[in-house]
Amino acid sequence: MRSRNVYCLPLLLSVLFLASSIHAQDSLNVQLLGTLYGKYDNTRGIAIEGEHAFLATGNTGLRIIDISNPVEPVEIGANLASNRAVDVDVDGNYAYVADSVEGLWIIDIEDPGSPEEISFFSTPSGLYEVIVRDNIAFVRIRGSGLRIIDVSDPMNPVNIGIVNTPGYAYDIAIEGDYAYVADGSFGLRIIDISDPHEAVEIGFSQEYFASNVAVQGDYAYISAYEDGLLIINVSDPTNPVEVGAYVNDNLSVQGVAVFGNYVGIITIGDGLFIFDVSDPTDPIPVGHHEVPWGGVEVTYANGLCFVSSSHTGLHIFDVSIPSEPIEIGVCDTPDFSEDVAVSDGLAYIAQRSAGLRIVDVSDPSHPVELSSVDTPGSAQGVEVVGGYAVIADGPGGLRIIDIHDPLSPIEIGSHNAPNNAVNVAVGGQYAYVADSDKIRIFDLSNPSEPRQIAIIGTVWDQWDVKDVDVEGDYLYVAEERHDGLLVIDVSDPSEPELVGNGSNNLPVALAVRGSYVFAISLDYDEGDSYLDILDVSDPTAPDMVGWMNFPLWATDVTVEGNIAYIAATGGVRVIDVEDPTSPVEIGYYAAASSGGSTGITTENGLTYVTQYYQFQIFAEDTGNHVGNYSEERNHQAFSLDPVYPNPFNSATTVRYSLTQPGEVRVTVFDLLGREVASLYDGLSQPGEHTLPFNASNYPSGTYFLQLDTGNQVQTQKLTLIK
Repeated sequence: MRSRNVYCLPLLLSVLFLASSIHAQDSLNVQLLGTLYGKYDNTRGIAIEGEHAFLATGNTGLRIIDISNPVEPVEIGANLASNRAVDVDVDGNYAYVADSVEGLWIIDIEDPGSPEEISFFSTPSGLYEVIVRDNIAFVRIRGSGLRIIDVSDPMNPVNIGIVNTPGYAYDIAIEGDYAYVADGSFGLRIIDISDPHEAVEIGFSQEYFASNVAVQGDYAYISAYEDGLLIINVSDPTNPVEVGAYVNDNLSVQGVAVFGNYVGIITIGDGLFIFDVSDPTDPIPVGHHEVPWGGVEVTYANGLCFVSSSHTGLHIFDVSIPSEPIEIGVCDTPDFSEDVAVSDGLAYIAQRSAGLRIVDVSDPSHPVELSSVDTPGSAQGVEVVGGYAVIADGPGGLRIIDIHDPLSPIEIGSHNAPNNAVNVAVGGQYAYVADSDKIRIFDLSNPSEPRQIAIIGTVWDQWDVKDVDVEGDYLYVAEERHDGLLVIDVSDPSEPELVGNGSNNLPVALAVRGSYVFAISLDYDEGDSYLDILDVSDPTAPDMVGWMNFPLWATDVTVEGNIAYIAATGGVRVIDVEDPTSPVEIGYYAAASSGGSTGITTENGLTYVTQYYQFQIFAEDTGNHVGNYSEERNHQAFSLDPVYPNPFNSATTVRYSLTQPGEVRVTVFDLLGREVASLYDGLSQPGEHTLPFNASNYPSGTYFLQLDTGNQVQTQKLTLIK
């Protein structure tokens, strides 16, 4: 019997293992070929049985992991019957896999190295969870409550009961003779399942929005979204009573797990909090572990685009045909990847606390890490010049690494940067370091003894320098707090002079090519990004001549010829800038929504966490990670019109059109990447189509509409205001 599954965001204690992958949920003219490590699509559900972990991994089905040595978990088997696997439970020699589109798959796992599907039970679309107890499968259907299936004969599953709930059924827990349903805005619903053929709701408590539930003994532990952790006494299931709570307006609780006298809650942005609930009326926070998250960087070399992702390592795209970027390799790496430089078939990755990693990318489909060198600070920017890597090392300042022998890199020089060295550009023998509110200029003529020759900043230290690039006699600076783009004359690097500034937005990254600056800025409120193109033929008067925006989080930009490559959420955007006044997106690759962790369970003193692209086992102190997968996608012409109205109150309208008949799935997801509504799933004819979306039962907030034809996906952000 497995420990309870909780859908949530990241982590517990410290990392032992992590298996990463990237899956294209949204692409245009892109073909996925393969990666070095990642195996899984969208890892959602997890069950632990003895020495094995069973993972529900979206399009890559059921995966079976040997965890007898949790420091080195090994995949030993897989079954691909389900291509929308979102949850799994194990009972005896069978695994029960919830497929969100088709229904319940039953897999014989007597030989875990060769699992085989033996039967299938069709359910309404929206099956998101399965729990099996005593030959009865309890399955949760979004929007339809609970289905009860007799699986005493696994070859012939039979439906024996249905209990509809008034809300959206976000989670279920089974304890004794009762099923507990976290039913969204309708709170906690309690169902008597002592006779599965006559299951009936007997009690409820609905003064909160319940998104997850775990039960132990006489208490139900509810993650109440933005209301925190609630503890409900269910000793009388007909009259559940709230007895304790931990409320913090700054926390957005997404999941809960209970083990012994402790409860773990998962939050967006703040990680995992552990509570002592030995006194349920007074939960006491006793532990916390941050959830690391970060952005991506991008660079270009020899027809390839290299993207370093803070979450999933180094990704390599073939962009020799800019309108058809192809992901051809991934190399997962041990820490946040902040920046990457490529030279002579080698990629140099700045990875914060992990320092500099050197990866052989001569065969982009099979990148291989050659070596690494630790740095004392937090490696955030890297440039390669000759046989040296120049690193902006956060509090560690400027570090110079000799890479003449890439198998044995060694630090040979350094210089402090008192604030926080976040990026670096090299021009000639000079390094220009973005050091928080200042720019520091170093002479590298003797790499073993870099010498600071100038500092430029403001008297009141008002700058927030994010990025730098150098072209000819000018240094271009992305300053995000006040002044936007800064242009500095460095014809005499020892006497830099600010000669120009100007940008409609405040940039976080930039690249300079010829007479143009390509700058990335962010709309933190809306989650959108902007590409601004500025004519700097007159450096004293930068003039914005073109721009475009997109509803993604962008973090870096590089330009090659007439193409700009933007590192954005989950991948890369390809922009034709031949006419700088009218940039046009011609291709992109984006991974699935990077919402974070999706499931947590505990077993034998260890905590197991799934993420959309990761499987993690947590104990104390150590960590390690691997991953691998491959897939192909093609392009099918269709269009998704802007949803109107948007923002909206309770109801809006979705319009799309096809140029040819095909299967179409239109769904709505919340901020966690959880499906909350299926608007259409079936064959759609050519022409225009209209779908209503009634959100009257959903809480206010941000949602994402997704139209999926099987070959291509488009996504729009929705804002519900009540």
